[in-house]
Amino acid sequence: MSLEKFSMLSLTDQDSAEKQIRKMEEKQFEIFHNLINKTILPSTEVSKDVICSEDSTFDEFWSRDEDSIKFIVGKEQYVLSRKLLCDSDSSYFKYICKHKGKVKDMTNELVTDNEIQTFKQILIYILTGSIEQCDYNMFKDILIAAHTYDVPTLKLMCEHYLLHDIKIENAVELLLFALSLNAKFLETHSATFIKFYIKKNMDTKTFKSLSREDSNKIMELIKKSKFEVSTHKFLSPITTDGIFTLANNPDNRVTSTTF
Repeated sequence: MSLEKFSMLSLTDQDSAEKQIRKMEEKQFEIFHNLINKTILPSTEVSKDVICSEDSTFDEFWSRDEDSIKFIVGKEQYVLSRKLLCDSDSSYFKYICKHKGKVKDMTNELVTDNEIQTFKQILIYILTGSIEQCDYNMFKDILIAAHTYDVPTLKLMCEHYLLHDIKIENAVELLLFALSLNAKFLETHSATFIKFYIKKNMDTKTFKSLSREDSNKIMELIKKSKFEVSTHKFLSPITTDGIFTLANNPDNRVTSTTF
């Protein structure tokens, strides 16, 4: 609806029109997340081969398990089987399994408390295929750690969860974050989200403050985005009957949803 037509409506009609616009935007936002949720994440089958200990009983276990590696993380010690570490498909952990001994002291590698906590989350993930309940910022930190230690399935899981928190206010920042970590899933769908709400995203302070280089990168990704909204007909001055399509599945098929 144009501003000129909108201004000609009565206050009651304007209020009704605003509610319908908000309702349509909420529906579109819901459609976007439903399509993201349909993306199949890789399953991880793991065994319960980890022990975290701070007491003498740890040594008893360690002497019985020669195919495991003990990780010293802060004040805690974790034991994971070499097979489980290799199954994580991490080049970092595969190297440790092949070239290191039975003990890996992370003291010199993990300097900050945040680094310690995120590495613990990696070990927990390798054990269980999941991570503890986290907030938005923690998912970002774990994604950085998963990228650093090359744990691809954990990295993808974090990308998926971060997309659940995407909104106009953080979409541009998320896309730049994805670019910095070569997080392709997050990159692709953040660009799709920005394209979906292009006018609102371009009006944010974050977008307006972008460097020319970053702005060009984002616009190029938006152009490549396999997303289309086709408007077939106007049902009213403020509602449309359209098709939302998003390439979000592993075999590159495009999923379509009508709204």
